[in-house]
Amino acid sequence: MLLSFLLITPFTTALVPPTPPSARTSPVALFAEAPPTVADATKKFMTTYKMPIAPMWRSVVNELLQTTHLTRVDSRFQYTPLFALGYVTCFDALMKTYPGEGEADKIYNAIAGALDLDADAMRTDGAALADWAKSQTEDSLMTACENPSAGRFNQMLSDNKSNKLFLHSRATSIGLFKCMEMAGVEPSKEAIDKYAPSFGLPAARVNQDFDLYAGAIEKMAEIAQLMREVEIREKRRLAERLEEKAARAVKAAEKAAAVVIETNDAAESNEAAEKQETQEV
Repeated sequence: MLLSFLLITPFTTALVPPTPPSARTSPVALFAEAPPTVADATKKFMTTYKMPIAPMWRSVVNELLQTTHLTRVDSRFQYTPLFALGYVTCFDALMKTYPGEGEADKIYNAIAGALDLDADAMRTDGAALADWAKSQTEDSLMTACENPSAGRFNQMLSDNKSNKLFLHSRATSIGLFKCMEMAGVEPSKEAIDKYAPSFGLPAARVNQDFDLYAGAIEKMAEIAQLMREVEIREKRRLAERLEEKAARAVKAAEKAAAVVIETNDAAESNEAAEKQETQEV
């Protein structure tokens, strides 16, 4: 599928105990009982967003909802601004050409709600992390995890790196790509090999994510181009139909005018003939 890059590779190790509430951070709602299923999340999404999804984006929305749900309910999952930045970046990149003003935002909010995530907080946290990354140099971004007392994001990266059970996901990979981009680092295999360990991420899997993510973005760009071409063709056809309609209207008007002129001429001729007869009498 188009968004197969979002799928999380299953782990074969035994499940670890759930992360204690003290280790989790807002805006994630904790599950009091058994975590919801994919069907539960899908039903919740459809209850919130009742409009049909545009055909070319159905697989995108389904994959975003379902695969993020699988990340969300994993007992090792911890919400971080890195996850938020990656998810928001991915969503915006794939949905930026979604038809209908404001509809992409509604879908974003509905997916977040279905996953018990705070939509606004994710955008706020993601934007804050992106701004922080923009203020970093190539070197300071790579060594930020070594100075956790320097700020919340340094602490986050230090925690990620030291946590042996830290759950890697495609969202965290994309968060890394965005941080690199903001710091002026072009994502590449060599660059990812250098920066991924500093973010507590497995470089090999992050490189795989980059290839798949770049491919998905390219496919969405092709879809956007196709939509533009379709729109141009439809506008051209509409213009042609309007021109044809206008031409028919002009012909009809000319025909009607000709009939009026002919009728007037006939009336004037009859009137002249009647006057002539009257004069002769």
